[in-house]
Amino acid sequence: MTADSILSSVMDVTLSKVISVANEQHNLAVEFKQELRRFHDTLKMIQGVLQDAEQKGMIGRPDLKPWLEGLWSIAEEADDVMDEIAYENLVDLMQIKPINPAHINLMQKKRRKNG
Repeated sequence: MTADSILSSVMDVTLSKVISVANEQHNLAVEFKQELRRFHDTLKMIQGVLQDAEQKGMIGRPDLKPWLEGLWSIAEEADDVMDEIAYENLVDLMQIKPINPAHINLMQKKRRKNG
C-alpha cells in the first residue's frame, strides 16, 4: 500500500465520520427546533388564556386566583427561557465561521481521483 492510498483511506474514514457527526447534529437541531416551536405555541396559548381571564375579571376570584397566579408564574418563566434560547442562538450565529466550499470540493476531487 502506498502512502497516497493510506492517506486517501484515512481521509475517507475521517470525512465519513465528520459527515456522520454533522448529520446527527443537523437532526438534533431539526428536532430541537420542532420542540421549541411546540413550546412556543403552548406558551402563546397559556398567555391567551391568562389574558382572557384577566379581561373577564377572573383574576380576583378566590377559587381561581392561586391557580391563575401559578400559571402566570410558569408563563413568565417559560418566556424567560425562550428569551435565553434566542439570545444564545444569536451568540452562536455570530461565532459560526462558514465552511469554505473550495476545501470540500478539493477533498471530493481527491477522493474521486484516488477512489
